[in-house]
Amino acid sequence: MNHIFVAYVGVETFSVEARAGRGLRTGAARDLKMRAFKYLRDPLFLACSAAYAVNRWLLKPHFHSGFLHSHFNDVLLIPCALPAVLLLQRALKLRDHDEPPRAGEIVFHLIVWSVLCEIIGPHLLRSVTGDPWDIVSYFAGGTLAGLWWRREQWLSRSTAS
Repeated sequence: MNHIFVAYVGVETFSVEARAGRGLRTGAARDLKMRAFKYLRDPLFLACSAAYAVNRWLLKPHFHSGFLHSHFNDVLLIPCALPAVLLLQRALKLRDHDEPPRAGEIVFHLIVWSVLCEIIGPHLLRSVTGDPWDIVSYFAGGTLAGLWWRREQWLSRSTAS
């Protein structure tokens, strides 16, 4: 029977696995618990992509909600676009792991897309206007997506306390 003991050392979580007759094995707990990110098969990516399509072609034409017309799709930017970008980065060997997106990856892309879509875009395309509330929507969706993608990590920390 294998037993896994998890302990917190500083900000890093380490585990010790006791194997019957095989001694001890140590390592980062995330190596034992973190599942590989599924990129375009990620459940959040699939659900948010479906929500985007439903909003775009079914809801917006029939409902006159300011949120559905202006900000709903902006909330979906990170969960819909980031998995595809990270898959491309992985294929180009610019990403060296298959973990769920890290906070730094999410924030970097939030900043880049905010600048491109809300600051540079309106100067390049006359039909585009910059809206600071779009940036708030990007960050809200990115925050929720980041919490979802790392939920196993957060839940294991809260149950270990």
